Amino acid sequence: MIHQISNSIGNYNYNIFIYEKTIYKMHFHKNFEIIYVADGEMQLTYNEIQTTMLCGECLIIPPNVPHSLDIPQGSHVWVGVFSEDFFLKFAKEYGGTIFSKFKCDSDCESFLTKSLFCRQTDDLYTLIGCLYLLASQCVAHAEVADVRMGGELAGKILSYVYENFAENLTLRQAAADLGYEYHYFSGIFHKFFMMNFKEFLNMCRFEAACEIISDPTKNLTEIALESGFGSVRNFNRIFKKMSGKSPSEYRLTNVTKI
Repeated sequence: MIHQISNSIGNYNYNIFIYEKTIYKMHFHKNFEIIYVADGEMQLTYNEIQTTMLCGECLIIPPNVPHSLDIPQGSHVWVGVFSEDFFLKFAKEYGGTIFSKFKCDSDCESFLTKSLFCRQTDDLYTLIGCLYLLASQCVAHAEVADVRMGGELAGKILSYVYENFAENLTLRQAAADLGYEYHYFSGIFHKFFMMNFKEFLNMCRFEAACEIISDPTKNLTEIALESGFGSVRNFNRIFKKMSGKSPSEYRLTNVTKI
């Protein structure tokens, strides 16, 4: 599972994509993700729910919820990732709510298609207005699939691990440092991230290594130690498991030579 750093930082941060014939493995980020199937269909897994989204259907995925996408040839899917400051009231009231997919009213869908889904705009007020309209449609038409408690704690865990991933961290140490009782902390962690702490820590280290490896002045030993793997052998093993390539192979296609 991958934490998408680029979709997790910044005030009024957003990224918008149109996808076709794309597979995104299980990942998560700190921001809201909105999915709209413009044409065809797609397979989606989120919060342990597997569903097929059809043309015209929408879904709002809250922050820190693991999800994967499988978009076949011939389908077109609009995906927008927005920080919660675009719609603070919705985030405050429903940030821990897992909604089902839904369809907008025809008039609203027509407006959103013209103003958001099929148009690239950098106008802040247009984006905010469209997102609140979409949020209102979600509340009106979607079912509540689950309510996730502890969303604030999940955010604290992400920040803590990304500040300390190079250390020899344990789940018990993280609970103590963040001031939580161990068993409560462990339960929240596994509910949100659906993996054990070691897997999560290695995922964070892998993401850090992918950032560092783009620096051609760093050798693999330096990258391994700076990203918290402890040894080149451990670094090579985990990196290849997560990317399908060794660090050396990955570097050949992702580093800028100087």
